[in-house]
Amino acid sequence: MLLLWVIITSGVQAQDLNSTEFNKQYAEYKAGKKDTAFLKNLAMAAAKVREADKAHEIAQAFINGLSKEEQFKKHNLLFAYMFTTKSSDKAFKLFKDQSVRANEVLGKKLAAERKVNSVLYAEEVKPYIKYGSTDWAGFEKSIKGKHGNLFQQYYYTERLRNAFHNKLHEEFGKFYALYYKSNEDTYGAFNINNVSWRIFEQISDSKIIEIAVATMKNYIDQSDKDNPASMDTYANLLYKSGRIAEAIAMQEKIVQLSEEKAAKGNHSPNPVFKETLAKMKAGVKTWVSKVEKLTPKAGEAAPDFIQADSLGKKVTLSSYKGKYVLLDFWASWCGPCRVESPNLLKAYDKYKNKNFTIIGVTRDEEKDKGKWLKAITDDGMTWLQLSDFDQSAAMLYNAVSLPSNFLIDPTGKIIATNLRGDGLERVLKEVFK
Repeated sequence: MLLLWVIITSGVQAQDLNSTEFNKQYAEYKAGKKDTAFLKNLAMAAAKVREADKAHEIAQAFINGLSKEEQFKKHNLLFAYMFTTKSSDKAFKLFKDQSVRANEVLGKKLAAERKVNSVLYAEEVKPYIKYGSTDWAGFEKSIKGKHGNLFQQYYYTERLRNAFHNKLHEEFGKFYALYYKSNEDTYGAFNINNVSWRIFEQISDSKIIEIAVATMKNYIDQSDKDNPASMDTYANLLYKSGRIAEAIAMQEKIVQLSEEKAAKGNHSPNPVFKETLAKMKAGVKTWVSKVEKLTPKAGEAAPDFIQADSLGKKVTLSSYKGKYVLLDFWASWCGPCRVESPNLLKAYDKYKNKNFTIIGVTRDEEKDKGKWLKAITDDGMTWLQLSDFDQSAAMLYNAVSLPSNFLIDPTGKIIATNLRGDGLERVLKEVFK
């Protein structure tokens, strides 16, 4: 949960309160008890018992009582970072106006900018977006001139997100180029590898391909130097751009790296990397789009795979035959996935004793294993979670857009796909009536 991260980073020992104990201490707070240690612990306790509004209220009381110098002590700044969710919060102005100093204290590049970005997005962008029916001209007009270049980025972000999820390929290419030409943050709104792979598969415009090549090179150089999946995207983009020799050299490195990682992990290397290298050397196209053909449909058998769980134990999907399984592809960085977590939790609690389970499959990369494990704890996901660091399971199910899920019956047949919110409950209610 949020509480765990705050405790680890702030060095403060929070009280382990149940709801009754928390309410008793909250009453003391409302009666006037305001010493700093009490407030800080109480805010974290509120987060633990899922009293989000009260946690925010108490946290602001603590933050508002800090002097300017106290605000910049690392443990206080980390606390403020976690509990700043509104532009009216005192620390929001600090992150906005003193971002350089805040980033230095936090030890994280662009941390303050991301906090400001997330708050403004929640307040001024998210309420406007209605996928499938957004008035884009009206949206652009409403944000134009606000907060400088940041809101232009919001426009590009939402147009790119909309095009990605609705498979509007021409529009997707256009806004990919606009977004990444003007955005240097490799930890921005998208998983760069996922969206760049879509460019490789669907876009032929040479200028956009070159932007994707530069974007992936920058991403790999900055943060993903030994991830075969990201390197494979880069190599394929190089190949499609006509830089054949560079592509082959990169793909040879990928095959070697994939085999080394497989040997260490005691599993088979992803065969796609070697197949791609052979195609490159033979001068065969590697970018024939297979998106629609590869996505398993309702009525088809669920492709089997084996991956490790969060403890490293190998698990085969087919070992769950005899149960209804919701196979859920998600990632810690995927906002819509995390929003959907409470609906999955509700479904799991309601139907887990009726021959139903959920198997989560993360699209997080191996270097982000800690973030994946933390997200599992934060969101209270007690069902089986599998890693997919080589992306082999995602490839089988073409889980490019996230979240993606597949409801599988006891015979191993897919009976429904992409169930979310009320739709998930309606289908499960019908299955278990």
